[in-house]
Amino acid sequence: MTMSIFLPLSTQSQIYLYYDIMFVLAILFNAIGLVLLLKRTPPNQYSIRKYLVLIQKFRQILLFLTDVHLEIGFHPIPAFPALAVYANGYLIQLGASVHLEIAISSLLYGYIGIAILLCVLFRHQTVILNGSRFKLSQVWRIFF
Repeated sequence: MTMSIFLPLSTQSQIYLYYDIMFVLAILFNAIGLVLLLKRTPPNQYSIRKYLVLIQKFRQILLFLTDVHLEIGFHPIPAFPALAVYANGYLIQLGASVHLEIAISSLLYGYIGIAILLCVLFRHQTVILNGSRFKLSQVWRIFF
């Protein structure tokens, strides 16, 4: 049994338009988040604001790299119902393989997941009292 998959050119251009809209919105929301963090930090959190800005910048750089890679360099088009994808981005046109681009995307998404976990862990450690058994020692703080 063979299955033919046809994706019209209008559908491809619609998917590309959605990618462009997502890219612009992601950049806009990241900029708004950073401005709010810098300008509207509550007075009781001034002491940890520099750490939050550092984590936010690290996360924003990762998100920006992921957005640029996915929506400009890779431009994947899913071919559902088959578990397949083809791409038409600038990196693909320059000769990079789809496998390499999927590996880079997976690596970037993994880094974003790690950054989110570090944000949660940092926030958890700031609200834990010093004598608590859940407070990490200085040796473990080196790793995040």
